[in-house]
Amino acid sequence: MVEYLNSLNLSHCSLLEKLPKGLGGLRCLCDLNLSYSKIRNLPDSICMLEQLNFLNLGHCLFLEKLPEGLGRLRSLRALNLSYSKIRNLPDSICMVEYLNSLDLSYCLLLEKLPKGLSGLQCLCDLNLSYSKITNLPNSICMLEHLYSFNLSHCSLLEKLPEDLGRLRCLGVLNLSYSKIRNLPDSICMLEHMHSLGLDGCND
Repeated sequence: MVEYLNSLNLSHCSLLEKLPKGLGGLRCLCDLNLSYSKIRNLPDSICMLEQLNFLNLGHCLFLEKLPEGLGRLRSLRALNLSYSKIRNLPDSICMVEYLNSLDLSYCLLLEKLPKGLSGLQCLCDLNLSYSKITNLPNSICMLEHLYSFNLSHCSLLEKLPEDLGRLRCLGVLNLSYSKIRNLPDSICMLEHMHSLGLDGCND
């Protein structure tokens, strides 16, 4: 029966513009791939998919907004929003405590992040490359498991939080082609750092 559907792949469905309002009825759905579709918005019922682990919205070039109740996806492990038109993330995303990977690369309209990011205690991989982020909330320094942090080509980002050194697990930090001119002194506390990208930061 459809209610036991575990995986739904609608990637490259170039004519797909909307999803059924009753999508939340697929209570066993773990993997939903909508990449390269023409989806403009997601039905609120998607927030009822309590078993959803992977949500791929990469290259959804018409997607501008996420449901406010996104934080109800407590099982979500990976969220790909790359190349979408997302401007803001709902504050409730900070309640997705098991989220491991968040890809916001090439979100050219994204200008800020929620202040309560510290709630994403399992986040290991955060990609903000090619976004319009102008500053980072101090709460980002409380992501104790963050390992890979990509801020390359964030052309409006001029400053990093002073407490960056609290990211004790950080191994990869890419600041290439950003406007960063000074690194906080606390970066010297990042004992697991093995890759620091600063190419093009003198332009």
